Amino acid sequence: MDSYKKIIPIMFVFIFIAYLIKRVYTRDKIIALITSMSKSAGIDPAIMLAIARQESNFNPYANNPTDPGAGSFGLFGITLNLAKKFNPRITANDLYLPTENIKIAIKLYKDNLKFTKTVSDIFDVWNAGLIKKGDRYIPRPSPNLMKYVSYYKIYKAKEV
Repeated sequence: MDSYKKIIPIMFVFIFIAYLIKRVYTRDKIIALITSMSKSAGIDPAIMLAIARQESNFNPYANNPTDPGAGSFGLFGITLNLAKKFNPRITANDLYLPTENIKIAIKLYKDNLKFTKTVSDIFDVWNAGLIKKGDRYIPRPSPNLMKYVSYYKIYKAKEV
């Protein structure tokens, strides 16, 4: 019974912290943050917004445990193994922080540009990865391509 007395206050602290974080990272603030960081990196924000919309619906705490390699995390659905390619010290918990997730997503986007020629290719690589064809890698067709493209068109039309 005494162990419950210790756990209950800790649970309330976590619930309160989650409440504060949810208030800090509203959908509008997430969209503004992605837009700002994308523009600073010289990337079309509509592309990054479409990816975040499809991957997490702008939920910084999204988690897909079924993704290969122990799942994907955060706004852009990034796996920990992939994130470590760009920041060896990053943890899964770091990927739930919107700014960290966006930074990794921007680096990943720029890295993927060497395999892509079109916006559709960008979405294919993001969602389905690459396949080897001869001596080069090409985007693997994504089953979700049309969702990414439709979100892209929405954000492009808004001129974010």
